[in-house]
Amino acid sequence: MQETTRLAGLIQERLDETIDNHASQLESLGPDALPLLKEARDYLAGGKRMRAQFAVLGFRAVQPVDLFSDPVHE
Repeated sequence: MQETTRLAGLIQERLDETIDNHASQLESLGPDALPLLKEARDYLAGGKRMRAQFAVLGFRAVQPVDLFSDPVHE
């Protein structure tokens, strides 16, 4: 359970980084782009990330890896 919670947190970090990267590009469009970014961030926040967990656990079932490695960056 602890690993799946960690995975969900790592995925959320990656999503936040992606939105932050796009924010700098969209700022040039003007202030109307900011609500779009807020909606994207709110929409992608939280959740169990079940699909990602099944993908990682399925991979690990056939290809064991270090439990302390970063599954998002592998």
